[in-house]
Order: sequence, then structure tokens, then C-alpha cells
Amino acid sequence: MLLVLNVGNTAISAGAFAGEELRFVAQTATCKGATAFDLALHIRQALALAGGGEEPFSGAALSCVVPSLRQAAAEAAALLVRPGGRRLVLGPGVKTGLDIRTQNPAATGSDLVALAVGAMTLAGGPCAAFSLGTATAAVALGEGGALRGTAVMPGLALSLEALRERAACLPEIALEGGFAPPLGSDTVGAMRGGLLHGHAAMLDGMAERLQEALGTDCPLYLCGRWAALVQPYCRAPFLLKEHLLLRGLAAIYRKNTAERRGGE
Repeated sequence: MLLVLNVGNTAISAGAFAGEELRFVAQTATCKGATAFDLALHIRQALALAGGGEEPFSGAALSCVVPSLRQAAAEAAALLVRPGGRRLVLGPGVKTGLDIRTQNPAATGSDLVALAVGAMTLAGGPCAAFSLGTATAAVALGEGGALRGTAVMPGLALSLEALRERAACLPEIALEGGFAPPLGSDTVGAMRGGLLHGHAAMLDGMAERLQEALGTDCPLYLCGRWAALVQPYCRAPFLLKEHLLLRGLAAIYRKNTAERRGGE
């Protein structure tokens, strides 16, 4: 099986693919002082709890947006792959099939590249995808795999954290807890309604603007930790694809492995 890893600022998402089938998915918290052995152990245990076995993986694809963890994460992936297996770290020089039309393509986040590839694989044409994690990030794809640009916004939990830190009278709240109306009858309800409907409204507005930039009513995708929570509040026709980024990593790995074999 193929191991795919996305190391984010808050969590590490891990998946195991058998061919194109995503068999297991797990998450573990990001610890920015972790060693390669720490990361390998936590990832292996998380996947085991999700139903994965203990056999080494045939290969691994990695995206990491935490600079202090890049080396340790790459070494952890190597520890989890069987001898002779390939480890691919997403970055400059890796074939993605994208035509990245940003000012500095090499500086485009590896997570956004994987997100774009996952969306392109699904849509097969122009589309926009949003990943709801620590930040809410969006990619817009035109014809022929052209990555026209990206957008980064404060994430849902980050917005709540900033609100709590700057407004001393506001309580700690959980974002989950049943459907929230846009107008709350108490402070907790006001905060949940404002955050959830407000984030959904931001997504709706950005989706409209990205479609205008692309010049088409293209498919819209949502993924990431908060996607399932926010989607019911959206008015735009978002399709929930929770593991889109991991699927993008798997597609990139398969592309590079096929091209490597073709050149041998």
C-alpha cells in the first residue's frame, strides 16, 4: 500500500491507498519538536487504530508546510516504507501535471499543489477547491491544469481563537453542537452562529469570485477538518470531498512513479 502524509500546522493527516482506493485515514496532532522516530510512531499507531496493519508501505508521498518538521517528516516516511520503496517529498522538481501560473511557482505551498491536483483529477477541467484547516485556502484551476492562483484566509478555529483572545468577556465555546441559526439568543449561540454562518458566507462569496475569475460556473469542492461542519451553512453548491488533498498526493506519486519507470 501507498502511504500519503500531509503535515499541517495543527494536524498530520495520513492515508493508505491500495491502488486508487483509500483504505484508511487517520490524524495525529502536529508536534513541532518531534523527531523522525516520534512522527513515525504516531503515524503508525494512528493508522493502526483506523484499521491499518503493521506491514511496511510500498511507497510514500509527503507534503509538509511546517519548515521545522520537513526533514524529520521525510525521515519518518522513510522509516515507514519497506526497503526499496520510494519516498516522494512534494516540492520543486516533482511532476504534478499542473501549469502553475503564480508569480513564483516554487513558493506555492505543497499542500495547495496537492489540493489542486486532487481537484483536477476529479473535475478534469476548470474548478475551485477550498481546504478548511488552520487556514482556509483556495485554489482555482483553468483549462489544461492551469493553476490560475490561490487565496488564503483565516481558518474557522483561528477566527474563534482570535475572537476569544481580543474580547475578554467572550466564553470558551465548541463549534460543534447541532445546527446554529444565524442569530443567537445568548452569547454562545451568537458566537457559533456568527462564526459558522460568517465562514460559510465568506466561502460563498469567494466561490462566486473565483468562478468569475475563471469565467465559468465550474465545480466547487470542500475538504479539510472543518469542511463537513461548515458545508450545511453554505449556499454555493459545494461538493464535500474530505480527503481531496490526500488523493492529490497519491495521484502525484503515481504520476512520478510511472514516469520514472517509463524512463528506465
